[in-house]
Amino acid sequence: MGIRVGIGCRVNLFAEGLKSILEDEPGIEIVGTAGSLEDLREIIDSAPDVILTDQALSRSILSNNVPEASKVLCINESRGFLTEYGDLSEVVSKGFAGFLPSYADRTMLLKAVESVSRGELWIDRKTMKETLVHKGKEEVALTRRETEILNCLKAGDSNKEIAQKLFITEQTVKSHFNRLYKKFGVKNRLKLALLASSQDSEQFFH
Repeated sequence: MGIRVGIGCRVNLFAEGLKSILEDEPGIEIVGTAGSLEDLREIIDSAPDVILTDQALSRSILSNNVPEASKVLCINESRGFLTEYGDLSEVVSKGFAGFLPSYADRTMLLKAVESVSRGELWIDRKTMKETLVHKGKEEVALTRRETEILNCLKAGDSNKEIAQKLFITEQTVKSHFNRLYKKFGVKNRLKLALLASSQDSEQFFH
């Protein structure tokens, strides 16, 4: 079964461009395009696997509190966007599962769509660095393996992909994450990624 994608963009040419890229990909089905929140709600009702939006419609989703919107992948055009509605964790809690920088290419777009469709978060490293303000956090001492795990997390890899890259089992990956949660004092993957990305992992290895 393919990935069902809904597209919401205020600028029709932008929507058509995204549609043109994605509809040529095997395994991806475009369920509709929308230029307004009202039209996007109809697409949301069809329960797409991913909702791809521009910044303007993303603002509408957040401002109007659309609880049925989930797995939203936003093309993030300005660095201030994420901080307008609270911290990144809050935005994610409202259904946003990914943020693509405006410089993203076709390859990054496809990887992000696939990642979000699997229920994973897609937040590129540069976006996190631009939107996070790191204040008063002490550096965390990590083992070499934990550093490798964090670097994979920053790259957007799933547990399965991490296991394949590091030649370990998925259960071992989960065990490493549990230890990392304790070290960073967080309870989920998103907050771990946010904290880790606000520090240079190469400098807290020892």
